[in-house]
Amino acid sequence: MYGKLTTELDAGEVVELDKLQYEARVKEIFEKLPWLEKVGITKADCLKEINIIAHRIINDLPQKLQVPKKEIEDDQTVEVEREVKTETQRETQLEVQEDNAERDYSISVATSIHLQDCDTLEEAVKLIAKSLTGGQRGKGVSLHWVNAIPVLPLKSYLESDPLYNTYASIFDGIRISINILEFSNSVKEDFKLLGSHRMDFHHLLVKDSKVTLLTQNEAMHYYNEPDYYNLTLGFLDLKKKPKADELFKIVKIKFLNGESHYSTEEITLLRIWIKGAGVEKMQKLFVEMILNGYPKKAARYQNSPLQQIFDS
Repeated sequence: MYGKLTTELDAGEVVELDKLQYEARVKEIFEKLPWLEKVGITKADCLKEINIIAHRIINDLPQKLQVPKKEIEDDQTVEVEREVKTETQRETQLEVQEDNAERDYSISVATSIHLQDCDTLEEAVKLIAKSLTGGQRGKGVSLHWVNAIPVLPLKSYLESDPLYNTYASIFDGIRISINILEFSNSVKEDFKLLGSHRMDFHHLLVKDSKVTLLTQNEAMHYYNEPDYYNLTLGFLDLKKKPKADELFKIVKIKFLNGESHYSTEEITLLRIWIKGAGVEKMQKLFVEMILNGYPKKAARYQNSPLQQIFDS
């Protein structure tokens, strides 16, 4: 289904290329969305996190990796740089998708960082309306200042979306900030988890079997807390490991984020989960919905442990 022409590169070369691509993408995003700095998401912090991830991930990769030829040209460094720029521009269009309609998207920003549990999506929406204290408009975006950020069961959102309601029960036990969802001011009920403006899932709070997915802006208040968990790096304390039920939920979030590579322990949990939910059903969710519009994640899926689970 995806590009078959590949070339073999050292893992260090692949990580460095990816690092350059993501750095270029971050810079372009901040040029297009300068309001991000106003809500505490800084370009410097994003670039720093990319660098940390690049250094950590290199030790978990095999020495050689198969990479689609379109992502790298071997003849000259200048050609590599040109390919990085071209690929970044293409991915920015596909993965950030600044659509021409300039729809007005909303982000709720807490005046004090307080996460408030809600039982349903409907309850979370009512909480936002009740706790509004002001707002600010930017190009294509409205920022709403609220007294609390609603946190709701992912299952509740999935039940409300006709595209994903059959998957609701298999994601039970995971909670999300309402800001994880894409929603428009012009259509108050138009919430999307996997829309064209989706964000990557990286930041979690993991405590007492509760796993909560946060945005980067919300997570920055918890970076130094023992319960903060980065989907790539894990806990701040590298000796701390999630409990079995917590890891199971983390694996589900990695799947939802379009990840194809997992640890041996995660693979065991993933195989049990996918078999129980239905292999064809889960493959359709991953390939047709989660990977849609994400060409690099689609490329990484080829010959990955996850694809092997689906094909076995």
